[in-house]
Amino acid sequence: MKVFLNIEINSMYLKLVWLAMQTRQKKIIDVVVKPIASCKDQEIIEFILETLKKNHYNIIFVTLILPRNFVTLRTIELPSLNKNELGKMVDLHVGRIIPYKKEDVIFSYQVCGIGEMGYSKVVVAIVQKEIVEREVKILEQAGILVDKIVLSSYSIMQWIVQNSICKIENKSINIVLDIDTSFTDLIIFKGENLLFSRSIPIKIDEINTDVGRRKLLGEIRQSLLILNNDNIIKKPKNIFLSGCSVAGLNSAMGEELSIAVNSVSAPISVKKFQKTAVVGSVSFTGLSALVIDDYKYQMLFTLPELQIKKVLREKIRALILLSIFSVYFISMVCLVFFGRRYNQRVYLNNLVLHSAQIDEDLGQVGVQIDKIEFVKTHLYARRIPLFILSQLQKLITNDLVINYIGLESDIRVVLRGHARKLSDVLKLVSNLKQMQSVRKVQTKYMRKKKLKNEELTYFELIFSLNYTQT
Repeated sequence: MKVFLNIEINSMYLKLVWLAMQTRQKKIIDVVVKPIASCKDQEIIEFILETLKKNHYNIIFVTLILPRNFVTLRTIELPSLNKNELGKMVDLHVGRIIPYKKEDVIFSYQVCGIGEMGYSKVVVAIVQKEIVEREVKILEQAGILVDKIVLSSYSIMQWIVQNSICKIENKSINIVLDIDTSFTDLIIFKGENLLFSRSIPIKIDEINTDVGRRKLLGEIRQSLLILNNDNIIKKPKNIFLSGCSVAGLNSAMGEELSIAVNSVSAPISVKKFQKTAVVGSVSFTGLSALVIDDYKYQMLFTLPELQIKKVLREKIRALILLSIFSVYFISMVCLVFFGRRYNQRVYLNNLVLHSAQIDEDLGQVGVQIDKIEFVKTHLYARRIPLFILSQLQKLITNDLVINYIGLESDIRVVLRGHARKLSDVLKLVSNLKQMQSVRKVQTKYMRKKKLKNEELTYFELIFSLNYTQT
């Protein structure tokens, strides 16, 4: 199961919330809270490691939430409506509105509206760089790489907007009080735009007393008075209470401020996951409100070192995937190549075994065939004279006398004899040439010789036979 982890580390508590995708929505599956007021960083790291070891969740995305009391918020007006120009202007103004060096802070901003002069109203959030670096370092040593850093106030505001039991009009001014252990986050918003926010340093234990409650109401009244004098806001329509529950605060606040007060529960019941004495004095609204995936506005902070590590991590992951794919591809190619070679070798071995089996089955058949061929060769040589005589028998007449028949190489035949007339010899030559079994007929000589009573013609003929072995 793929899990998202939200983390908040403030001066009093370490808060961990795990969320998982269920039916296309994020649902909280586990919550852990740990008092860390007297803990060193190493002790926090060891606790996180131990917690992760117990849970065995497959964490794919980590969000670090910055509590409101760690961040300074300022609302300024800038003479531009262009987003690119606003970014450059905010970059120039940051050094003027904080008592720190610009290099020692991290800042972000959101446009919250347009002023009477047509200028952009911009909420600038500034946090000391060393605070973020410390928390990121703690998480990295615990084996957690942070993917996103956000401000809790925006998450709380948008959770109220989406889950309030009363209808929130876009043009109405509303207040959120998120009560935590050591401070209360005062948020004033209009529609979905955060107009003002401040951290009121009053602990939950003090709010439970009459003195602390009057002090909280005084801080709220003072903030409203300042904003009203500056013509930033008019009288709010609703006050929403979230975070820690304080008995009787709703009615007391409604009577003192003459404003409708509503309580809004956090996205989870923390007691369902962890039953401890500190649960009632810790706010989980900012952490658990991140179950909403369609936030239009978030105050995102970017730590340069963290951004570089994230880019390197993504590149390393891409290289690892590429390496795995390359190894897989090469392995498949080698498997196919060597597989074919192996199959050919196996096939050749099978042929050799089959041939040996055939030789074994045939036994002496090969030897007998050689003997037969030897006999056929001798018979062929002996049948040639018979063939010559059978062919000459058809041509020799009573007027011809054959004295010599010779057989040379390439089946060449030498024929010597005599005839009473030259015409008989010429007729013999003509008949030989017409025979299909005779070729290349040559007359070596023809001579006449007178005897006592007659004259004879002696001749010698040479020709070849067209004789094939059958």
